[in-house]
Amino acid sequence: MAEAVKNEFASSVTKRLKSLNCDYIEGMDDASVVDLIINPGKGRFYLLQWLFTRYDSKLATLLNPPQETARNDSTLQRLLTAAFSMCLCRLDDTDLIKGETPLSKQISFIDKLLDLVCTRERSYVPETSFDQSSASQRDSYMDAIVGQEGFLYMLEDGVDLLPRDIRAEVERDWVHTGWNKDTSRNPPLPNLQDLMTKSQDLSVELEKHNLTLTRLKEEVTVQEENHHPEIVSLNHVLCLALRELSQLSQGFSQCYQANVSQWCHRPPPHLADLGPAFHRVHGQLSKFTKMLEDLKAIRQHTSQLNKRIREKPENFPGNLVNASKEASEKFESCLTVLEEALHRCTTDFKSRPPLLTV
Repeated sequence: MAEAVKNEFASSVTKRLKSLNCDYIEGMDDASVVDLIINPGKGRFYLLQWLFTRYDSKLATLLNPPQETARNDSTLQRLLTAAFSMCLCRLDDTDLIKGETPLSKQISFIDKLLDLVCTRERSYVPETSFDQSSASQRDSYMDAIVGQEGFLYMLEDGVDLLPRDIRAEVERDWVHTGWNKDTSRNPPLPNLQDLMTKSQDLSVELEKHNLTLTRLKEEVTVQEENHHPEIVSLNHVLCLALRELSQLSQGFSQCYQANVSQWCHRPPPHLADLGPAFHRVHGQLSKFTKMLEDLKAIRQHTSQLNKRIREKPENFPGNLVNASKEASEKFESCLTVLEEALHRCTTDFKSRPPLLTV
């Protein structure tokens, strides 16, 4: 992987140096150019001096001092100063200028430097090449810039420390405290004690959020690179869900504005003291309903009895009398048979001799 990156970087560096007509790489292949510009040595210093001078001709005096005063350490320091002025490194990155840092950092440094030089070369045009049409174009461009909204606001002498969107909210708070924008230009001075209290509350809240983030980092496991397709599919599903949620929210907002909002800001209705009366009426109605259900059950039973009576023959009472007489006669005959049996049993018992003899 590192070899592929180095080869790609070599091809890019060689192509850009050739476009700048660099004499130091004449007759060299890509690998040799990379070794020259990455490995420590005087060749690297000469090439960096040439690039810095090509970027800004005013750096030639700094980077190419007289021969009797030139030394290696001073050359390194001058190169470091030039790179720092171009925002390519820190003021103590001597290892970066020497070429003793890791390959990734070297590639980033050389890429940025070459991009700056190439961009400078493409955008640089001598002043003598400007004609009347270019001057008119520049005038039109400046007129368009000056005519933009907010341009004069940048030239005001007063400095506003608050952005426009935040300032509107802050001014509303000032108005609540009694400040009038028309009569007083300067807003009221804030209370130092209130600011200290709010800053302490804010620091406590930030500490809580930091603890929450720390706990979240410990609990959540970051997906590895081999789970990239799963993450892509999950992001797609999440985007669809969020889009659907946004549509539902818009639909609810429209429905709320059309049908519900007009009823939200009205005073609450005044209810009369009819609760006990309604409770009493409801109790009486429940009892009356229960009574009606009982009457309905009685009516059903009465109807069933009447139906059974209608289904019996008309001489039902006479048949009942006859049946009673028959039962009485049968009962009397049964009693006669029982008396005879008892009498016979008594006679037999008296006529038998005793079973035990002495």
